[in-house]
Amino acid sequence: MRRDSITAGILAILQAQGELSTRAIKSHLAEQGMTPKNLAQTLAYLKGRGQIVSLGHATYRVA
Repeated sequence: MRRDSITAGILAILQAQGELSTRAIKSHLAEQGMTPKNLAQTLAYLKGRGQIVSLGHATYRVA
């Protein structure tokens, strides 16, 4: 699975669901047939780019 696909999937899930935990994001991705091996790194990448924000321990939403 390409990182671009995972990145787009995470953003789409957060836009649709609002705020979610890392575990919930992983579950939603799995439901869509995506299995990210480096979810923490992808979330950190999106956070660093200002596309998502962390609301607390392992909880994120779209910026």
